[in-house]
Amino acid sequence: TVLHLAVLRRVYTFVVERLVALGAPVSSKNASGRVPLEEAVMTRKNDKHAVVLLGPTLAENAVEINSVVDPETGSTLVHLTALYKMAETTEALVKAGAAMGIKNKAGRVPLEVAVMEAKN
Repeated sequence: TVLHLAVLRRVYTFVVERLVALGAPVSSKNASGRVPLEEAVMTRKNDKHAVVLLGPTLAENAVEINSVVDPETGSTLVHLTALYKMAETTEALVKAGAAMGIKNKAGRVPLEVAVMEAKN
């Protein structure tokens, strides 16, 4: 969708905000099976885009906030935002109710992922 392209092409955040305000579908999945929010996080494109997309995506129940989005690592959205140093999105996910006690396949909770990544 145009929203997926906006995220992937790193357009200005105000463009993403405007697309969402105009009713761009935040729950549409691309060929990879991802909604725009997941795409923004999985491709490490833009922390601000992910924050803009979070509220509308959750409101439409387009993603389960605590579901595994990366089957290879067993990571949830908050694991990945911690790993990719997406501080604003991580904070927004926590405020929205993301569980901080879920372990990924490496046996780490999101806080451990953040600390491990901070050392790098």
